[in-house]
Order: sequence, then structure tokens, then C-alpha cells
Amino acid sequence: YRDCSWNIKPDLAMQSIEFWLEGAAQFEGSDALSIYGAIDMQATSKVATFHSNNPLPEGMAMTGTDQAFFVLRALDNNTHFRLRYKCKPYGTKLGGTWFSPVGWACVLAAFVVLSLSVSLMPVYLVCYCRARRQQERALQESQVLVRGEMARRGQEVELARAQEQDIEQTLQALPVTTWKNADADPDQADPVTADDATDECCLCLETFVDEDTLRVLPCKHYFHQ
Repeated sequence: YRDCSWNIKPDLAMQSIEFWLEGAAQFEGSDALSIYGAIDMQATSKVATFHSNNPLPEGMAMTGTDQAFFVLRALDNNTHFRLRYKCKPYGTKLGGTWFSPVGWACVLAAFVVLSLSVSLMPVYLVCYCRARRQQERALQESQVLVRGEMARRGQEVELARAQEQDIEQTLQALPVTTWKNADADPDQADPVTADDATDECCLCLETFVDEDTLRVLPCKHYFHQ
């Protein structure tokens, strides 16, 4: 026997592979043509065998297979036939490319995503611009509050400083005298002595000593300068 084989392998998921006979086919003796189909490009199964007692039909179609194998076992040179075939993939053809149902689903999903992106882009831009303006407004308001707080604290510091200066000026305006003990020189002009005042400072409660410089309050109390 002389074996000849042909392989139809479109590399696509096939809906059907159709064959039709051109002219007359002739099988001599035990010569035979076997046709095999492969499902999912792997599992191979015999579809049919044609010989002199089972001649080739005018046309046939293989379904549920992705490729076809033809194996001819022949001894006689008079065995001959001529076949044409047509592969029909799943889906439809668009722009020279076959799209299966899964492919069309992917294209549709991509189109939906693109449409949603285009339609939602203006909404996103509006929301983004609005949020940006709100952030800028909040930042400006916070800056105004910070400036106001800083100004208020500055005013408080200035007020406290002015009050300290007023107190200092008031203290500086109080008359100053010198403490003299009871045995001090009687010729001193207007001395403060232990005879006419308490001998303790009304602020620090320390005992006055001779020659301490004192300030005199309007109420005639004394304290260290």
C-alpha cells in the first residue's frame, strides 16, 4: 500500500468543514480513503471511510471538529478523486477577521466600556473641578482663619505689653524713700523708720534693713523697690 495523507487545519474553532466532489471518483480493489476529525485540536476520531463499495458522496459536512485528516491507502494507479472543501468558523467575518461569539462578546464589552468612559468623562471632569474648587475655597478660608488668629494673638500680646508698660510706669511714678532704723540719724530728710511703719515688706514679707530703698503706696504701705 502507498499511504497518502492531507491535513486541513485552519487554526480556528470550526462550526463545520464542508466537502464536495468535483468530477467522478474511482476506487480500485481494496483502495480506501479514511477521513478523521480532531476536536479541540487534540482528540482524533474517524468520521468515515470510502472505497469501491462505499463511494464518495457528492457533498458532505463535518461538524463538531476543528480540523480534518485524509488518509488514502492505495495500490492501484487508477484510484483517483478530486475534492474541494470550505471551512466555516464560528462567528462572523469582519474586515478579513473571523470573530467567534466569545470574540464578539469581548468586542461588545470593550465597546460598552469605551462608551461608558466617554459618557462619564464629562461627569468626572465636573465632579473633579467642583471638588478642586471646594478644596481651594476651604484652603482660602483656613488661611483667613489662621491670619485672623495670628492677628488676634498679636493684639493680645501688644495689649499685655502695653499693660506691663502701664504697670511699670505706675510703679516708677510711686515715690521712693529709704528705710532707717530707730537709731538712724534724726537729721535725715523724711526717713521711714521702724517707729512709724511696720518693718516687713507688704509684698515679699521680708524685714526691712537699714538703707533699703522703698516705694511708698498711696495707702502708706511700703515695699522693696
